Amino acid sequence: MDRNQNSRKSKGGGVCVYINNKYCYPAHITVKHRVCTKDIELLALSLRPYHLPREIHQIRLFVVYIAPSADTQAAASMIHELVAQVEAEAPDAPTFVMGDFNLCSLKEHLPTYQQYFTCPTRNTACLGQCYGNIQDAFYPKVLPGLGNSDPNMIKLMPAYVSRLRREKARKVEVKSWTVDATEALRDCLERTDWNVVTDGTENANDVALAISGYITFCEDTIIPKKTVKMFSNNKPWVTPELKQLLNQKKRLFKSGGNREEKRTVPKNIKSMIRECKAAYKRKLESFFRYDARRAWQGVQAITGYKPKKYLMAVDNELDMANDLNDFYCRFDIHDFRVEQDLVHREISGMKCVDIDISIDDVKSYFRHVNPRKASGPDGICNRTLKMCADQLAQPFQRLFQLSIDTGVVPCLWKKSLIVPVPKNNKPRELNDLRPVALTSTVMKCFEKIFLKQLLCEVSPLLDPNQFAYRAERGVEDALLTLTNNIYEHLEQAKSLVKIVFIGFSSAFNTIQLHLMVKKLVHLGVNPKIVLWMYDFLTNRCQQVKFNSCVSSLKAINTGAPQGCVLSPILYTLYTNNCQAASSDHTYFKYADDTALVGFLKSNTTSLEGFEREMQGFMKWCTDNFLVVNAKKTKEMVLDFNKKEIIVPPSNISGEVVERVSRYTYLGVEIDNKLTFKECAQNKTKKLQKRMFFLRKLKHFQIDSCFLQMFYKSLLQSVLSFGIICAFGNMYIQDQKKLQRVVKIASRIIGVDQVSVAQLHNDLSLNKIDQILNDSTHPLHLSFLRSSRSSGRILQRKIRTTSYNKSFVPTAIRLYNIRQNNS
Repeated sequence: MDRNQNSRKSKGGGVCVYINNKYCYPAHITVKHRVCTKDIELLALSLRPYHLPREIHQIRLFVVYIAPSADTQAAASMIHELVAQVEAEAPDAPTFVMGDFNLCSLKEHLPTYQQYFTCPTRNTACLGQCYGNIQDAFYPKVLPGLGNSDPNMIKLMPAYVSRLRREKARKVEVKSWTVDATEALRDCLERTDWNVVTDGTENANDVALAISGYITFCEDTIIPKKTVKMFSNNKPWVTPELKQLLNQKKRLFKSGGNREEKRTVPKNIKSMIRECKAAYKRKLESFFRYDARRAWQGVQAITGYKPKKYLMAVDNELDMANDLNDFYCRFDIHDFRVEQDLVHREISGMKCVDIDISIDDVKSYFRHVNPRKASGPDGICNRTLKMCADQLAQPFQRLFQLSIDTGVVPCLWKKSLIVPVPKNNKPRELNDLRPVALTSTVMKCFEKIFLKQLLCEVSPLLDPNQFAYRAERGVEDALLTLTNNIYEHLEQAKSLVKIVFIGFSSAFNTIQLHLMVKKLVHLGVNPKIVLWMYDFLTNRCQQVKFNSCVSSLKAINTGAPQGCVLSPILYTLYTNNCQAASSDHTYFKYADDTALVGFLKSNTTSLEGFEREMQGFMKWCTDNFLVVNAKKTKEMVLDFNKKEIIVPPSNISGEVVERVSRYTYLGVEIDNKLTFKECAQNKTKKLQKRMFFLRKLKHFQIDSCFLQMFYKSLLQSVLSFGIICAFGNMYIQDQKKLQRVVKIASRIIGVDQVSVAQLHNDLSLNKIDQILNDSTHPLHLSFLRSSRSSGRILQRKIRTTSYNKSFVPTAIRLYNIRQNNS
């Protein structure tokens, strides 16, 4: 592409691409865009090479030259605009942007693209760059410059391995849940005399074993199994008829069939592909209308999306499983059997109120079981519980009632299989693997019934700053309360805020049974519930599964397993009495996410008071056997004064707490200037990645109403999370980045979507209505209504711009405007 007068350059030149005829026939090369301005010269091509992996059907190539004197922001915006158009046309095509960028960088505009040049192209600088949307597709090799040219040549060596070679075909044995098989299982369970199964025993352990064993026997006997062969590179819309045509084309090629057949078969294949895609499109649209889960599965299938799994490489998997089991039981080192027996005898003598388990509750929870999740150690398939809820509700209701009345939890339901889940991309040590317990699904349903009863008794007694397990409270309420208190305090002269984000070591696993029971009794919980909880947390057996190896059984009497329904509320009640000793300090809690916030002045007394509060908190943790991890704990100082105030660092057991400038708390990135820059960048990256799914659906010509539904559920949900907390104080350029994503999504869908600013306003009004209707909300007093009949909210005088842009003042202004208009 020759340079023209639009470039405003005195010398000739341009950009060009050489393509080897052995790689791609000239007829399969299409020029998509030609751009020549003072800021950028660009040539965009579409290539269809002879040989490509099945998952790739074409390649998009952008060649760019950006002069040193160009406006880099304008050039980057132009590239982003054209790349977005190309991705909308062919979302799964590999796209590469290469050339001489000089001072321009695409990191902000194309955050999901990887830079393949990791070596200098001119002296020590990397002016030539190559970006691509395929991770680790190439590695660079430096060659001497071409002729008299100054820059080095960079040869990109292929590192991409086709999906078929990466993942071999595998055979999977699955149960065939046909209509006839399901009805046969229901009839079998319907005709069962459950008294015969249990043999009239009143022992909860024997009854649970008998019922579980019988159900799994019926399931294995009645439900047939089949073996399915799965290929990693199969397209979801490819039907058996289309496969036959493809195989026919291969046979013709090998046998050298006549010319007419060689022309006819490819035409039939193209026609069949169009029909298959159209049928799959109608199928996806029907899923969007009736079944959101299957719609998401369809999107995953057409995009080839699979969550990444990261596992540690070890020599002996069985030894690793046993080591992990020992590691997860490392807090069970205290012998409190005397204290536990004393507490148990004391509660047993208390007056109890009977608890009745409703058969309707059992049916309801069984019907809402997710059939795709793994069954627990009892072996009962989740699909069986869901499909046969009416038949199984009666025997399990009797078993649940027996368990409550006797205060005995069957050992089968207390058994758990620990599945280590990596905390990061490259786990290197045992602590990098989080223990997630796989327990019985029947027990989970029982826990939900139990949780409903427990919350009725303890909800009014929970700490006001504990935002978990509160009606109509959530993460955003905790963040809004925290940031509003910070803004209010920083309004005062010579003030600052110090936050210590507490990091516990395996918080759920350190709960001590005798202390937990005492706290429940102190809260006035029904002794029958306490006795059942005592048995639930006693003598739990666990195994660890690492890859295909399972460790030996270990009994444990400390903590509550991660993965149980009751574990979070138990930890919440365990830490309920952790309160600040002074009004200058506050604990903000969301389950085990705890932040100690000190609203300080520049004087020495205030700073020393925070350290006393910190030491008091450490003593409380020691008394309650909670272990604070100094490495996980971080602190942040928010100081808006012109002259920075020196704040000494906190320490935990003699170890200094690391001070950070930003921290992710409850999913939102907070920085020490409350600009939320990191929050905006992470949202933009997430949205860019998820935009691919929207483009794929558009490529399948899905109806726009379903595209809007998909956008709201998958993209707008990311955009809206925490936006009322962060948007007001974001930089204008960060707000524009988010709006740019909305604009591209609107173009793909064909319908304008709600802007980021309007979304922020709508969510702010919804939140203020919710707070006004909840007199117990910590922010309720921030919204004082006027004594006049107008219903307006009084606005306090505000000194700083940052507080004026935050949630409370903004929501008050929006609310008053709405009241005036109404």
